[in-house]
Amino acid sequence: MATTSILFDNEGLSLLKATPTIPQALYWAEILIPKNDFTIRAIAERSFGMYTEEELKYFYLNTSGRKIAPTMMHGALVQGLIDLCGELPVDNTSVDDLKAQLGRPLPKVSTKPVPTTKREVQATRSAAKLNRPKEGTATGKVWSIADSFKTSEAIPDKKAVVAACVEQGINPSTAAVQFSKWKRFIEAGN
Repeated sequence: MATTSILFDNEGLSLLKATPTIPQALYWAEILIPKNDFTIRAIAERSFGMYTEEELKYFYLNTSGRKIAPTMMHGALVQGLIDLCGELPVDNTSVDDLKAQLGRPLPKVSTKPVPTTKREVQATRSAAKLNRPKEGTATGKVWSIADSFKTSEAIPDKKAVVAACVEQGINPSTAAVQFSKWKRFIEAGN
């Protein structure tokens, strides 16, 4: 049985493509979101374990355009995303056609396995909480903007930071989620 690969845009918080193979998804990532953080996963309940509930809600909203109830329980939200992945049409563009569209072969990518067990996901989350995102990425820009708003004693207003990010062309969902991560990072004494 063939497994469909789903391209997750971790900065735009949306599901972009369903492809029959990982190389096809990698080419689409390079074509569609060359500067964004992304994940490629086969769909299963554990595929969503590395995301917060708020991020899951944005994945659903940004991909489907359908609002969800704020009281939707985690399990129902994950099932809704799994169903949404099943609704994505599978893009069968060949690797050769994608390579021609990109105009070059793919750069070498890490073969480090994606965390799947609860312990691996928790370790990944802990490590992510301690690291700032890369400069020049949309998430890095959110952190820089939040830094510029911070005074020596006060955390800035989330709405003000998100508004400033939107003025810079950053997706409001990305800005809101990254502000929350930045705030946790700052409150942890970093």
